[in-house]
Amino acid sequence: MHKAIAGLAVVFAIALVAGPVRAESGVLTLQGGESSVVATMTLGKGDVVEWTYSAPAGIEFTIDRGGTEVYSTTTLVGTGTFTALESGVHTFRFRNPGSGMSLVSYDLQKRFDWTPVLIGAGAATGAGVGLGGALWYRSRRRTPATPQTWPTQAPPPPTQ
Repeated sequence: MHKAIAGLAVVFAIALVAGPVRAESGVLTLQGGESSVVATMTLGKGDVVEWTYSAPAGIEFTIDRGGTEVYSTTTLVGTGTFTALESGVHTFRFRNPGSGMSLVSYDLQKRFDWTPVLIGAGAATGAGVGLGGALWYRSRRRTPATPQTWPTQAPPPPTQ
């Protein structure tokens, strides 16, 4: 039972250390009319990506799914979240619609969904507790009860 709990703890620790969040960040230079894809992520329905960027001029930030634009904004400084309405490959792109050069600083982070991990951990814990209880009960049933021995006759009375 201790090995099962230790194994579960190791899997949980690896999930934490492995970096449950996918992140893309950097700085890019865009000439007038130029665009650049900064990230491509496979998202499931309901997955969330947090984004932020800044640029000295109005930069277009777009998210496409399978070639179809699903989100677009044009601001100097942008921050927000994007929730995928459908599963698929999503492309994150910046475009400079102006004529001069622009420097863009950006950060994209895909949130990690802990639900499957928590469900798996709960199921593993329940299975471990059930197995441990069954083994404990089994070991108690196999051990024969030791009969108590009672004296067959009373001890002699004390002498004076």
